[in-house]
Amino acid sequence: MRLQIQSVSHVGYKRERNEDFVFTGLRTLRDDEAQHELPVNPETPLFFAVADGLGGAAAGEVASEVAIQVFREGLLSLGVESTPNDIERVFRELTIKTQKTLQQMGRKDPSLWGLGTTLTGVLFYRGAWYWVHVGDTRLYRFRDSTLTQISRDHTLRELSGDSSIPPNILANCFGGGSEGVYCDVGTLPSIQPERDALLLTSDGLHDYVPHRRLQELLVQYPNDPVPHLLKAGLDVGGVDNISCLYIRVLE
Repeated sequence: MRLQIQSVSHVGYKRERNEDFVFTGLRTLRDDEAQHELPVNPETPLFFAVADGLGGAAAGEVASEVAIQVFREGLLSLGVESTPNDIERVFRELTIKTQKTLQQMGRKDPSLWGLGTTLTGVLFYRGAWYWVHVGDTRLYRFRDSTLTQISRDHTLRELSGDSSIPPNILANCFGGGSEGVYCDVGTLPSIQPERDALLLTSDGLHDYVPHRRLQELLVQYPNDPVPHLLKAGLDVGGVDNISCLYIRVLE
């Protein structure tokens, strides 16, 4: 099995800096794009993630990079005997570790006080897919021309059910001055080569481009959607940083 990876992270038209950060399984990127294929070795953990530093908070670009680094390094310690329960436990431990790391950075350096980020990631290991989610970055599955959101936004609007609340008010994230944090974790047990793809996005894309339009673009460009997703985000104003990561599962 092989994975075809396509990704981009763009500052957009309105922000002065890009606080998003992406890990493609092979490299990190910000203000850049990448496309490559990865051969799959079931014994080697493959991690992919999109993190969105908190807009308006101190050093959001630092926080998003640190969060991905903590998860990348922590998941390398998985052993061949790791069970799905072990992996979910490691996700939760790394969530707490990321929170503590950001808090310590903020205490040591006043210029970093309040740094925060979201993170949504997927892990392929020993033939199975796992996911971890904090905040309002998103994970989708694309199958048979249908785009399905897997993660649930940790926003006041989503958790309260009150659609009058603006969509970008976070109820849970790393750092940002909050003491506690939690993660959602899960498995994707039925990912099928040549049928399934995974899409990770920052809110600069999915808050401004409707779900139906995202799905239409994936149907129209199933092998090369990322440039078209980025264009859709920019065409509606490029209000926020825009990042997405597309993982196509091949034989």
